[in-house]
Amino acid sequence: MHTVTKRAIAFFRTANNAAASDAERTAASAKLAEYCAKHNVDLAAIVAAVEADSVTPMQRVRDAMQRTQQAASKPDIDATKRAHADTASKPGNGAKPERKAAPKPEKPAKPADESKAAAYAERVELVGKLRDLVTGLYNGPSLAVRSNPKRIAAAVYASLLAAPKHRTTLDRISVRDESALFLILKHGERNGSFDPVHLNLDSGIFSRLASVGFIIGDGPGAFLLSADALKHARSAAKRAA
Repeated sequence: MHTVTKRAIAFFRTANNAAASDAERTAASAKLAEYCAKHNVDLAAIVAAVEADSVTPMQRVRDAMQRTQQAASKPDIDATKRAHADTASKPGNGAKPERKAAPKPEKPAKPADESKAAAYAERVELVGKLRDLVTGLYNGPSLAVRSNPKRIAAAVYASLLAAPKHRTTLDRISVRDESALFLILKHGERNGSFDPVHLNLDSGIFSRLASVGFIIGDGPGAFLLSADALKHARSAAKRAA
């Protein structure tokens, strides 16, 4: 140990010696402070040196042995975890082996419904022909045949027959109304029965014709032109010829 340190330790021990007198401890404390300042000695280092020097060699050996025993008895947590992981990963130890996800089979593309496409094309063609027919009598806005090939439900026509929303009178039957009568005459039955769904008939015109009694019911979902309506339709057909 360095001489300066030894000297400072001596002052420190005297200053903290319970057997010394107050005067001796005070003097030693003053000398310690003066000595540390003169030789640039850290007082904390002197305190640590005194504490270390106060431990006997035998005590140091005992402390070292105790630390060694504690380290040996402390379980290696990381090693235990690794051992458990290795055991679980081995087949036959109660752990299920990892299964590889089976590749999902590709869903076959849905084939195009050719029959529906053909039926729709046929419907479009029919609507075009029906619209051409009514233009022979009326070729203004909103023809008697709807341009949209999507069908109106028969129940809609039935409700309009029971309670027409669009009304007219016999003296106010328009050329547009007559074009619908002409259409029904050409594509209905000889007795005047017809299917407004098949003819793609405008629901407003159907309602107007029903309001003057030109259309009557002929059973569930069936419709029939009245005798007056057939007469009016034949007159319209003559004008269109």
